[in-house]
Amino acid sequence: MKWIVPTLQGMEELPWENDDWVTDGRRTQPAAVCELLQVLFKVLDNQCPPPAVVPTWRGGVQAEWHRNDVDLEIEADPEGGVEYFFKSAVEECEGQAWEELDRLARYARAIV
Repeated sequence: MKWIVPTLQGMEELPWENDDWVTDGRRTQPAAVCELLQVLFKVLDNQCPPPAVVPTWRGGVQAEWHRNDVDLEIEADPEGGVEYFFKSAVEECEGQAWEELDRLARYARAIV
């Protein structure tokens, strides 16, 4: 799957070592990365492009795509929760990833 290697490379660049006392951001928590990767493996297929991978200020991690007039964001927090946000010209939705994997997989196909 073409999205795996670039996604892992993006995760290597996350702030793993120290909290950022200037911005009050926490270092990336491994539990958040594990949860996000599990969801991505469930919902992305071979055609999906790699996401941008960004840290969240609480120590979580977010995968995001902004293409084809579609926005999809999947965020994992350090406590294990994974939420998503989807927006297109005809639909806007957010929810809990683990509860709506089928819907989230459909949204992921919209970014191809």
